[in-house]
Amino acid sequence: MADALAVLATTCGVAPESDWLVAAVRAGVAEAVRIPAPPTSTAVAAVTTWVLPAAACALVATTGADADAASAMDEGLRDVAAALMVVRVPAGGAPPDEPPGEGLLLGHAFGAGWLATQLWTAGVVGVPESFERTVAAVVGAP
Repeated sequence: MADALAVLATTCGVAPESDWLVAAVRAGVAEAVRIPAPPTSTAVAAVTTWVLPAAACALVATTGADADAASAMDEGLRDVAAALMVVRVPAGGAPPDEPPGEGLLLGHAFGAGWLATQLWTAGVVGVPESFERTVAAVVGAP
């Protein structure tokens, strides 16, 4: 995961092997750890939760190594990023004559994470608790 986040940060213009790069990757990894693992036994779909760590990484990569990504995520960035997640049929769950669409999702999480950061810094707000509501719907929870 750290390697992929490093690519995202350098794509955002952070110099390789810099403290800023380390901070951006650390923010993304920390957000990944904060995402609660949803129960999988009742899952009716899959969701691209990678958008959330990508948003945290992109925030630090575009605003500075001292950016507090955890606070930003708690103050609305998570809701904006969650609105950009993709809900899809789990791998192997698509009908045999239809692809599951994985090829279409390559790079989605990173692009959506970057876009969420840009939207949030521009003042766009998301529906409160978007992530929690989406995951609850995906796993079939009430």
